[in-house]
Amino acid sequence: MPRTIEQWHARFVEQSAWTAPLRAFLFSQVNMEQSSRLLEVGCGTGAITQSLHDQSSRQVHGIDKSFASLDFADQTDSLTNFSCADALALPFQPDYFDITFCHYFLLWLPGHALDTLHEMIRVTRPGGAVLAMAEPAYTKRIDYPQNLEPLGNLQTLALEKQGADPAMGLRLPELFSQAGLKEIRFGQSGFQNTVGEVPDWLDSEWDTFKDDLRELVPSSELNDLETLDRQAWANGSRILHIPTFYGIGIVKE
Repeated sequence: MPRTIEQWHARFVEQSAWTAPLRAFLFSQVNMEQSSRLLEVGCGTGAITQSLHDQSSRQVHGIDKSFASLDFADQTDSLTNFSCADALALPFQPDYFDITFCHYFLLWLPGHALDTLHEMIRVTRPGGAVLAMAEPAYTKRIDYPQNLEPLGNLQTLALEKQGADPAMGLRLPELFSQAGLKEIRFGQSGFQNTVGEVPDWLDSEWDTFKDDLRELVPSSELNDLETLDRQAWANGSRILHIPTFYGIGIVKE
């Protein structure tokens, strides 16, 4: 059964919690406190934009192609200016924003990631910043114990079937260089788990996993892997690492 928009928003809020410390660090690197105009490209239901209103004078904008997502976002974040638009044709004049960013987004545009960065640069003022805040490299995923290694291969397969690039995080330095940004910085998000505790996000993770793989893998196989996964979290043996990268670039004067 397809997820409701409320369920998707809950998932996006969960993902935004994973990257909250990273976002704080990245914004500190690009003079966030002195920035008055921000744009999130691919804002979805507004899980990120609603956290950006710490200054009343700041203008926050978000664009997405999904009317349903934007309608939900507008109900939960009335302070952001949302627009239904394509990332390849942003409806803004050149040099308008101080910071333009995306979050878990470029992987869904494998053939157009560079063009998207060019558009993000176009609408960002000279000296302003373009950020890719969280782009994973699922092809380098680590699953332990070994009987859980199939999860990484299955997730990569599911993303490829949906048209995504599971290795987008590894491409960020090259893409930022090709886009013509300067002072490019590149790094990896950290993540911490508590040994012997089943994480709060595991139910949502498995709901997503099953949605993605329903047509590709027998339900019995997925149920067996889920049982093994939960047992490993509970007994403290579980290691899950999906390298997730960020890129920062400054628009040339």
